[in-house]
Amino acid sequence: METVKGSRRTKLRMIVLSSFVIVSLLMLLSYLGYLQLLKGLEYKKQARDTVHRQSVIPAPRGKIYDRYFDLPLVVNGDAFAVDIIPAEVPALDRNEIYHSLARRLKLPVQTIERAVGSTQENSYRPVQIRGNVDFETIAFLAEHNQQFPGVGWRRMHLRQYPAISSMAHIIGYVGYVAPEELRVLYNLGYRAGDILGKGGIEKRYDQLLRGKNGLRIYEVDVWERNVNRNQETEEVPPEPGKDLVLTLDRRIQLLSEKALGQRLGSVVVLKPSTGEILAMVSYPRFDLNLFSSPEGTKSSTRLSLDDRFPFLNRAIQSAYPPASTFKIVLAAALLEEEVFPATRQVLCTGSFTYGDRDFSCWLKSGHGLVDLFSGLAQSCDVYFYTVGVALGAERISDYARGFGLAQISGIDLPGEVRGLIPSPRWKQGA
Repeated sequence: METVKGSRRTKLRMIVLSSFVIVSLLMLLSYLGYLQLLKGLEYKKQARDTVHRQSVIPAPRGKIYDRYFDLPLVVNGDAFAVDIIPAEVPALDRNEIYHSLARRLKLPVQTIERAVGSTQENSYRPVQIRGNVDFETIAFLAEHNQQFPGVGWRRMHLRQYPAISSMAHIIGYVGYVAPEELRVLYNLGYRAGDILGKGGIEKRYDQLLRGKNGLRIYEVDVWERNVNRNQETEEVPPEPGKDLVLTLDRRIQLLSEKALGQRLGSVVVLKPSTGEILAMVSYPRFDLNLFSSPEGTKSSTRLSLDDRFPFLNRAIQSAYPPASTFKIVLAAALLEEEVFPATRQVLCTGSFTYGDRDFSCWLKSGHGLVDLFSGLAQSCDVYFYTVGVALGAERISDYARGFGLAQISGIDLPGEVRGLIPSPRWKQGA
């Protein structure tokens, strides 16, 4: 009897459980049908609902002035960049459109294909094809926009250098941040496509000059299409970069440029009371505006292959014999060490013999009898040869270091290199 009751109780439970499962499945199927049949169009619309995207509004870089702060040495000009939205280019006409655009932009068609090839062909994200496009080209594209579906353009800031060409090594230039640079600078707020100082003041003070980019906020659908292209978009305006005022005097710079002419070398003019640099010229030099021209890449390659090394700032990146300026070091060492009296006279006959070599004075006929004071006044080489022998190489190198020679000056330009002060120890290891 107990067994029969237990069996009935079990069957009842199974019926209740099965009924619950069946009802649940029917309710679930009914809800799925409701979602699919009745709410399908509504959810399909919601699937196309928009989401926000951001594009960068580049901040104008700061200007650079000389010490008079009246005429800028570097300004921002207006230019255009040409973009392609790949999904808006008809597939059947893509090859013809690319070739027509390449001819108009004076680019190899492979450049466009590589740029677009890095994205999906159905992408609505703009891809930059070329920057620094002139207004005439943009006007042509606008007049013939039916022939170039998917092609657009936008304004961009172009760095221009109206300064005299001898300032090229000081001011430097800018370019797009490279992938290897981005790995180092990413945490400082740099992103792909940003402009970065590549040399000179542009590089040294890039953080101040670059400003802060703004944002343009727009809406896209699930295919990344801009759904309010013809409407006003929300914008966060960019913050322009800081202006810089240098110690350079453009008038003295121009005089120094003319004085150096086309001789390989450099000229530096300092203000003695403060140490400010009033002029710094290095030759050969180059035109900074070449880098932003349509032939910028070719010009850069040509300059880099020049055996005179025009990119080298010889004022801070080359080592030269100090010539007669070193006599100041020897004079100070003589007075300090007292190897012989400053009033002792040395006979200059126009040459000096040391070991098996003869060294000439600049005045072939000789200066006659000279002491320290007349020797400095007349820059007598023989007198200071005599002082050098009396001091010895070790003391000469010590005093040269004491004067700061062969040391980094700390000038706020990148790429400065040390010089060399020979010593007996250096000679033994050479």
